Amino acid sequence: YGDVGGVKFDVYKHYMIAVGGALLTSMIIFFHLADTGTSMASNYWLSYWSNQDTSSNTTTPSEEPSEVFKSLEMLGTAFRDSTYFYLVIYAAIGVANCLTVLGRALSLVIGGVNAAKSVHNSMLKKIMYAPIAFFDTTPVGRILNRFGKDQYTIDEQLPRTLGMSLTTCLSVLSVIIIIASVTPIFLILIVPLSYLYKYIQ
Repeated sequence: YGDVGGVKFDVYKHYMIAVGGALLTSMIIFFHLADTGTSMASNYWLSYWSNQDTSSNTTTPSEEPSEVFKSLEMLGTAFRDSTYFYLVIYAAIGVANCLTVLGRALSLVIGGVNAAKSVHNSMLKKIMYAPIAFFDTTPVGRILNRFGKDQYTIDEQLPRTLGMSLTTCLSVLSVIIIIASVTPIFLILIVPLSYLYKYIQ
């Protein structure tokens, strides 16, 4: 018989331990955060680039250079005001995003394999050392189902579902941050909207 209701925190804690402990769990979260951050940086840089006038390399005396330009004066004014400057920065952000996506995928796969092996070995050990009375009261089909369909869920579906859930949560958080940076009053509406969403769901 299974539990009914929400998943308890102990279940998440045991799964995180099976994944690889705090180190690998932190790596998975870090790469997901880095992936979301580089995606936001890419969109921001495209927006920043589109607002710049790269057709002219001259600057009027009334224009005050931004902090970004001040920190990149070593690159030279000509290169800074050219299209190549924006292309190089955009390419660097793209490479960083590719690396974070690769790290996210690898860490999630390694964690999923570790969790599947840990759960399977633990379950097999308990079955091998179980008393005879356990097999008298437990149908063989239920035991096979644990090693079949349930183990398949842990092997294939659970890591993918957790990865998609984490990606979705971070994407929503990034959208909230972007909206709040443009329209700060939106932060006041988050609490009632959250309660409304929970009620409708």
